[in-house]
Amino acid sequence: MKRIIQRKQKQRAHFKKRLQQRYSIGCNRYMYRFMLDQVHSGQAKFLMKQSNSKSIFEVSICGELVWAVYDKNTMEFRTALELGCELRKVDTRGYTVRAQG
Repeated sequence: MKRIIQRKQKQRAHFKKRLQQRYSIGCNRYMYRFMLDQVHSGQAKFLMKQSNSKSIFEVSICGELVWAVYDKNTMEFRTALELGCELRKVDTRGYTVRAQG
């Protein structure tokens, strides 16, 4: 149980750091919860499934659109991607597949 909590805290901290770095948006716990609620309620735009546990969503915060990688296992964001970056995933055979975003 402790490992899961630590992993959640690390993912949350990493996401907030990348959000600040890539979008210049400082994120507090209320903004973070607001973005998570968008994913949980279906308001966020689904972009692609990256793996069995990770999906990429477009969420809105502070009037900006943010591409966020969501982890289904921890129910937390993993990182924030640059808007408009090329999305790729690896298929079951190990090949890189380009996705339309």
